[in-house]
Amino acid sequence: MNSPSDSDVLALARHAAATWIQEALKQNFTLTRATALFPDDAEFEFSLAQFLYNTGRTEEAYTRGRAAVDKGGLNKPGQARIYLAYLAYELQRYKEAMAWVDAAREAGGVPASTLDPLASAIREAQAVRQAVQPL
Repeated sequence: MNSPSDSDVLALARHAAATWIQEALKQNFTLTRATALFPDDAEFEFSLAQFLYNTGRTEEAYTRGRAAVDKGGLNKPGQARIYLAYLAYELQRYKEAMAWVDAAREAGGVPASTLDPLASAIREAQAVRQAVQPL
């Protein structure tokens, strides 16, 4: 069995990248349009938030995720809140991240084995931030 040449691999990689970009653009358009057509649908809004995060747009994802939670009616509200906690943590908004962890505890559906390590990581990040802040 012959291995593909370097130029064949390069051509396949370029094709895969172009295909992924085209699909991502379609998904973005579809989810954005769905949220516009159904502005009260929190699930569409949250799906758009997840898509945005997966395409490297964390700030937009966080904004859309908050909007989805604010709309209410999510199938898994606790999971949505912990997702927002992770996004806030990634954005280094530790106070907000901890508030989302607390909200996830209240909403239920998220085990302590998920919440507790994240809460510890947030507290540790806050302590590090305080330690390096100038007096």
